[in-house]
Amino acid sequence: MSTFAANSLRNTRRLAGALAVSALIAAAALGGAQAGPARATSRPGIVFPVPGAMEFARLPAQIRGGHHFTMRGVMPLAIFGGVIHLQRQTPAGWQTLASAAVRPKVFWLHWMVPAPMRGTQLVVRFVLDSGGQKLAVSPDYTIAVSR
Repeated sequence: MSTFAANSLRNTRRLAGALAVSALIAAAALGGAQAGPARATSRPGIVFPVPGAMEFARLPAQIRGGHHFTMRGVMPLAIFGGVIHLQRQTPAGWQTLASAAVRPKVFWLHWMVPAPMRGTQLVVRFVLDSGGQKLAVSPDYTIAVSR
């Protein structure tokens, strides 16, 4: 092989390597830009800080009265036979508004927000149970019902 052909092949390999590295850096930069701060449409994050407690991040501060409220959550661990309850605080105690089965890590909670609740604020909490035994309870969250 001539010296010219060897140098040409070496230069082509270097160029291909440099292009591959550039493409990887560009892809990493785009991926990092997409993984930025949580948006309002992000699904809620669920953590279990201590046994018997759970916390939700990115819950909506406002929901629309007369419309469906749908929440998809992914549990950090599998809970077989688990059910999550959305409860509202009333003067008589806690009233369950909606329940959803956890299968085994994902749940879809659907609730038709009554139109007469427009203009009110709800104090809600989430309760996770399995077979009638309470596994975890979230702190109270305030959610406004808009018109």
